[in-house]
Amino acid sequence: MALRETDILTGLHTPGYLIAFGARELEHARRNGYPVSLITIDLGGPEGTGSQAAPDISSETARKLGDLIRRIAGDGSVIASLNGNEIAVLLPGVEADKASRIGTQIRQGIRSTAQQGLLPPRASVSVGVASTSGELKEFEELIHASRISLAQSAVS
Repeated sequence: MALRETDILTGLHTPGYLIAFGARELEHARRNGYPVSLITIDLGGPEGTGSQAAPDISSETARKLGDLIRRIAGDGSVIASLNGNEIAVLLPGVEADKASRIGTQIRQGIRSTAQQGLLPPRASVSVGVASTSGELKEFEELIHASRISLAQSAVS
């Protein structure tokens, strides 16, 4: 059975595809000495309420957010859904500083779309970034590091 590459409703890559592709990319990066970065975006509940419940996002909204993220992240990026309220952006060949700048631009872009009515007006947007220059052995470690950064950014 073939691994589904994209969700037909949202146009985002599936979590399974991200993990399989990311593992291959991380191995290739380790052999060839280039960095790989991962941005994790969490669309949480209303800011200031303490709620981490995900907003109700339609397939159309997810598709529009994916298009926005693709424009900001650029060619070569892989945009995937991780779960109902997390989106991941894999950036092969992108070092930590540039990935952080891209993450900031994505957060600002998503907040702008919230003001245009795509998301609830006070929806929180947290972004975590992790990068490697070859020291991580497993792609899941990069996901874990990005989620730790995400949790820290949600608190600050």
